[in-house]
Amino acid sequence: MEHVASTPERSLVHHPDFRRLWVADALAQVGAQLTALALPVYAVTTLGATALQMGYLTSAQTAAFLVVGLPAGAWVDRMRKRSVLIWADVIRGLVLAAVVVLASVGLGSMPMLYAAGLVISVATVFFDVAHLSYVPGLVGLSKVSEGNTKLQATYSVAAVAVPAVGGSLLKVLAAPVLIGVNVVTYFASVGFLARIRKVETLPPKDSHLPLGPAIAEGLRFITRTPMLNRLVYSTG
Repeated sequence: MEHVASTPERSLVHHPDFRRLWVADALAQVGAQLTALALPVYAVTTLGATALQMGYLTSAQTAAFLVVGLPAGAWVDRMRKRSVLIWADVIRGLVLAAVVVLASVGLGSMPMLYAAGLVISVATVFFDVAHLSYVPGLVGLSKVSEGNTKLQATYSVAAVAVPAVGGSLLKVLAAPVLIGVNVVTYFASVGFLARIRKVETLPPKDSHLPLGPAIAEGLRFITRTPMLNRLVYSTG
């Protein structure tokens, strides 16, 4: 009796839409790391920020993860993920472009950076939630693990490499110039996301729980799943 060899599944590297998402995510992660580096450097070297002001800026850049992190997940479930990703990149790119313009004409200020950091952090929360939850619908449940692994690896590489490269660039470039590079990465990410061809199908509106119960259900699932609650506690 002959045995027919099974054909191995192709890697997501060969999946055109996932490749576009992967490149877009890489560009956005580079942008996020550059933002976290360049804004504080600009605040200190150009605006002469005090230690207290730097604390305010750091808080502005991270506050959204605490304040809107939970409802963002429930909101994104009701939206088209690609649209969320595109708008998050557009908003971050426009805000940073405004920072560059104001800095170039001598109108930069710490309140401006607080506002920019806060808006960017909100957009980043929505991007981070949407880019992983977009994978199942884009590539299918059988490929979720591979897709998330590739995206997480991209984040890890960006988190290690970009600050080192960015720090070296700041020796020869002014911080606003590096922020300008960041603007380019965000809009390049938008270009790749816009080329994704698969059309998302939203679930019926009546299938969604109200926002409060949806958040509570998610929290219960996390607290009852040992691996997830340990990750959440560690991250927190």
